[in-house]
Amino acid sequence: MRALLAALFVLSLFVVPTQTSAQEREDREPGGALSMQNYLALSNDQEAQLSFGGFRSYLERVQHEEPELYSLLDERLDVLEDRETTADYVFGFGAVISTLSLIAAIPTHEVVGLDPALGFVVGGSAGLLITLIVQAILRPGHSDLMALIDAHDRSLGRR
Repeated sequence: MRALLAALFVLSLFVVPTQTSAQEREDREPGGALSMQNYLALSNDQEAQLSFGGFRSYLERVQHEEPELYSLLDERLDVLEDRETTADYVFGFGAVISTLSLIAAIPTHEVVGLDPALGFVVGGSAGLLITLIVQAILRPGHSDLMALIDAHDRSLGRR
């Protein structure tokens, strides 16, 4: 299904009229900022279309060929990667604390009784739920990646 959608997208690039004329594209391509090859390279790179890591790989490949494009998108991608890393740390920290709380419920039940042990179980479960919600809010989504791809396309004069 993804392959079919990718093929339709690539075909639509050749069918849909662009905002710039062929003469304008020829005028701009030698400067490197509007290279059709790099636009097609992103369009054909499924990994760059699906993940921030894939987009980073694409951006690193075109860094020396198109420094303007790189400088435009690198900062935005850095912010999104930082958000993703922060969400990973929040999830890791919350998962560890919640797991430790659930583990602490076992000896507490044996020594003190059921009521304090249930407190650890409820606290650990609630902590994990809150962690999942917070990391989901922090983590950039597919719409953020698509906004980055749209910025790439606009800089190449394709949108």
